[in-house]
Amino acid sequence: MAEHKCILVVDDEPLVAQLCKHVLTVEGHEVLIARTGEAALEQLEQVNCDLVLVDLRLPGINGWDTFRAARRSFPDLSAILMTGYGGKETVIAALKAGFNDFLDKPFTADQLVLVVQQVIERRREKIAHAQATKLLELERDALAGIVAANSFDDVLQAVLTAARGIPETLATALLSESAGGYDAIEPQWNTPLPTEQMPAVGTGAQTIVGTALWPLWSEAGVTHVAMERAVCGNHSLVLCLAAGSAPALSKGTVALLKRLTQVLEKVAQRLG
Repeated sequence: MAEHKCILVVDDEPLVAQLCKHVLTVEGHEVLIARTGEAALEQLEQVNCDLVLVDLRLPGINGWDTFRAARRSFPDLSAILMTGYGGKETVIAALKAGFNDFLDKPFTADQLVLVVQQVIERRREKIAHAQATKLLELERDALAGIVAANSFDDVLQAVLTAARGIPETLATALLSESAGGYDAIEPQWNTPLPTEQMPAVGTGAQTIVGTALWPLWSEAGVTHVAMERAVCGNHSLVLCLAAGSAPALSKGTVALLKRLTQVLEKVAQRLG
């Protein structure tokens, strides 16, 4: 499935800018246009863009300086250089400077789509690799904390610390399941919230949607919740992760959540 991104086209040639906008809009992307480097930097401050296509020669600050300034403020921004000048030397210099790819003017609509798709895919793979590495580190640290734990409370703390470290997670909660429903015994926000917005304890609702957690999570921008149950002796605990971004929590995150709850069950059996 194609990823739809916000793309900023920086070119003082109206025909080129409009061509890029038309072609990429048809592909499903949101496309903005800036005629100068200064205007581009202003737009980047106002809109969260994923990719910028920048012409080498611009009035005012040129494409090089526009790119450098943009990267200083937005290190994760992908960039494609558009140029009809300079040849291989310019392309090599651009790639060394950090551009993700280049387009030689004049280019076709198919060439534009292909290069943009390739840059988006490489960015997706880079983000996925970084996230997978982070999840492995969190799991390793959680297991180390569990091994060193002297009590089941210490085990819970190690698991929750790992859950809170997941980059895409906005909030976590450990719920105690009973006949009356779920009690939020360990709610924790990964981002600061006013004290009066902290979840209430002991709501006795049947599901997390019915607890005091959900209205607060929803108000804070939560769109997805993943839950896993761990049966620990006579207690049933539910570990929850809440995310505020679409798409939903990644498969790697959900898999880590499941492994953490499995560890909880095994340790509970061992501690008796």
